[in-house]
Amino acid sequence: MRLAALSGLPVIYLLTHDSIAVGEDGPTHQPIEQLPSLRLVPNMNVFRPCNGIEVMYAWRRALLEKSRPSCIVLSRQQINMVSTPLGSELSRGAYVIYPSDSKRVRATILATGSEVPLAIEVAKKLGNAVQVVSVLSVADFRKQDVEYKKQMLAGLVVAIEAAASAPWFEFADVVFGIDAFGASGDGMDVYQKFGFDADIIVADIKNKIK
Repeated sequence: MRLAALSGLPVIYLLTHDSIAVGEDGPTHQPIEQLPSLRLVPNMNVFRPCNGIEVMYAWRRALLEKSRPSCIVLSRQQINMVSTPLGSELSRGAYVIYPSDSKRVRATILATGSEVPLAIEVAKKLGNAVQVVSVLSVADFRKQDVEYKKQMLAGLVVAIEAAASAPWFEFADVVFGIDAFGASGDGMDVYQKFGFDADIIVADIKNKIK
């Protein structure tokens, strides 16, 4: 992968088993550190889609590339499907997939891939003035203008991703990640064991929202 990026080759990599929720396969199949590591490779696209629309966009981008490889990171486990609103600008790397019902956004939840449905569940439990932003490509989002970033990072910014937490502090005030190797067991049990549970996250966010 590194040589493909260094050489400017438009190779497409399809990766599965994207989180600790793969379950009984255990820590050897749970890429806690690999996703953020891939994002650090220069000249490489890294997409972590949350639904079919995002997969199609990532695939199209990868096919059109001429001078860089693309990684499309997919989930093995079943996840609840969420819809991308019409007119969403996927090319910006991040967009509001679940809008706030208030003009004054009190909190924004950033999430990627299989954590987007969880983020939306959290937002619904928190109620008014919380938006969810799907971050399909961190690198593309990083390139956006200040005004767009302000819209995507309104209020208290919380990131949820089943991977190393440190990189998300570039954008977020609070991060729900995983900084240890995973565990073997039922996928959802493992997910909850490491704090990826809507009620746990809601309680924490409530204590931090001003």
